Amino acid sequence: MKLLEQFFDIRIKKSKYFYLLLVYIFFLFSAAYVHNNNIAYIVLFFTISFLFINLFLGRKNIKNIKLIPLSYERAFANTPFKYKFLLQGEGFDIHIHNKVIPILEKKEVIDLEYKFKKRGEFEIKDEIIYSFYPLRIIKFLKKVPINKKIIVYPQIKGKSLDDTFFKSKDLLGQRDDFEGLKSYEIGDSLSLIHWGSFAKGEIASKKFSFLNESKNLIFDIDNIDGDLEFKLSQLTKWVIEAYKKGYNFKVKLKNIYLDSKVGIDEILKKLALY
Repeated sequence: MKLLEQFFDIRIKKSKYFYLLLVYIFFLFSAAYVHNNNIAYIVLFFTISFLFINLFLGRKNIKNIKLIPLSYERAFANTPFKYKFLLQGEGFDIHIHNKVIPILEKKEVIDLEYKFKKRGEFEIKDEIIYSFYPLRIIKFLKKVPINKKIIVYPQIKGKSLDDTFFKSKDLLGQRDDFEGLKSYEIGDSLSLIHWGSFAKGEIASKKFSFLNESKNLIFDIDNIDGDLEFKLSQLTKWVIEAYKKGYNFKVKLKNIYLDSKVGIDEILKKLALY
């Protein structure tokens, strides 16, 4: 099989049906040799020819399949996220991760799920595409290079802004005017839910202006209890919640100050590589 792999430049694995085929070939050869049965020789010849045709079709089916990385969601440690790829080519019974594409016609956009246990910079080096086409006797595998680096942000973990900061009225000022309703987002306080909209089958939350909106929230790593990883996770949670609510804020990492004006992704990147 290794010689076949080198010849076909595609990895080959035997399926359970392959062993049944070997047993079948052995009995055919025994019948042909012992009884000098010409019909058994002919059937044996066609069976072996059939196997090589399977190898040829299987290799051709998967040889020109390409996997092109497009974009990925924000990646957080210990949390599944999706990477969008363009699967390009023509083939049958294409498998990748837990996805099965019965018929691939030219191109198809797919989402592959990844998960990294730690924060930092990582690289997706390659992926394996495989197929059992045409007869599930042999599994054909092709390694596709990806070579894409991704930044994995700290895990989102800790107390919410409402439980930590907004219990003190002088941080953002007191609520002033009711401005209207907005779509409810994960992280919004339950006290802000507009229950009238909930009764109508929609979930909205109330939006208020503040008397002292110009004052920034300051997230200081030294004011958080716990080890470094928990501190970074807590900062990540606060940064995301403040960004969703539209608050101005600053993150203090020892002697480093990060202002919300630089953008949330730049801040999360600093936390990931800190």
